[in-house]
Amino acid sequence: MKFWQERLKPKCVSDLERCLPLVELALQELFANGKGFTGKTLNNYADALRGFLTWAIKQKYLTEHPLANLQPYDHEPKIKKRALTAEEATRLLNEGPQERRLLYELALSTGLRANEIRSLKVKHLDTTKGGLVLESAWTKNREAGFMWLPADLVRRLAETCQAKLPEARLLKISEHHAGRQLQRDLKNIGIEPCTPEGKVDFHALRNTAITLSIESGANLKEAQELARHSDPRLTMNIYAKARSSRMKELAESVSQRISRMA
Repeated sequence: MKFWQERLKPKCVSDLERCLPLVELALQELFANGKGFTGKTLNNYADALRGFLTWAIKQKYLTEHPLANLQPYDHEPKIKKRALTAEEATRLLNEGPQERRLLYELALSTGLRANEIRSLKVKHLDTTKGGLVLESAWTKNREAGFMWLPADLVRRLAETCQAKLPEARLLKISEHHAGRQLQRDLKNIGIEPCTPEGKVDFHALRNTAITLSIESGANLKEAQELARHSDPRLTMNIYAKARSSRMKELAESVSQRISRMA
């Protein structure tokens, strides 16, 4: 709502009666500004304002909904993401730049988004409990939480933080080009970021974390908790990936079980 307050500058609720053209223009500018606003994000912006206007109608501050004719943006992903295989992830950590190993290992272990990792400070590392404290102010779902980490990763993160102040960043990550940096690192070690199964960018490390957790035996609820999704359908339909290699293994496994029973 802060965005709409600054953009529309209403002095009273009635100033929003004919705001549709201004709202459409604002959303178009967000889409065209090159900062990665997706259809889903634009719909979220619109829904925030739509919710306020719906309340205003219920309170009889408005008689008609100003955004009744606002068309939703296409929220389907334009570029299909692919998850790294366990072997590719291992190669990235072992053969990629060592100065970014902790960054990639954290992303692959937790599924944290780039902006969430940028928000992590030394004070968020809980070495006693063994993980990261997540603040509602900067998590995408706006909920505080705790992210468990492998014990060895906690130890190595703590070692890098010994000379840092509590308010210092936990890890260094590119402000705008983390995805491009990752793609260069993959190419340098002989892994093609773009294949018929999809593209690997930094956000695809989140897909990888969720997919690997399921392949490692996580149930649906556990995978949903890792992803911090309110709806398990988002976890399974968007983030978890069914790989062709994995499907082949399952087909062989089913065939072997049938053969033993015959």
